Amino acid sequence: MKKFLLLFSLVIATVIVFGQQVDREDNIRVNGPVKNQVDLGQLPNGIYFMVLEGDTERYFHKLVIRK
Repeated sequence: MKKFLLLFSLVIATVIVFGQQVDREDNIRVNGPVKNQVDLGQLPNGIYFMVLEGDTERYFHKLVIRK
């Protein structure tokens, strides 16, 4: 049984509804499950989108910050 090593780069960006980036992490090397924490405590109340972007796919997640 052959095992294949899957490596790709991941970009995590936090974007305000108007398209302005407020946080970004580039070139996160991935080989299996990923767990990452992003500190959004300094951001004001509002609607944001977390964008996870890989080599071939992009995932959006809506975040609502209310303090």
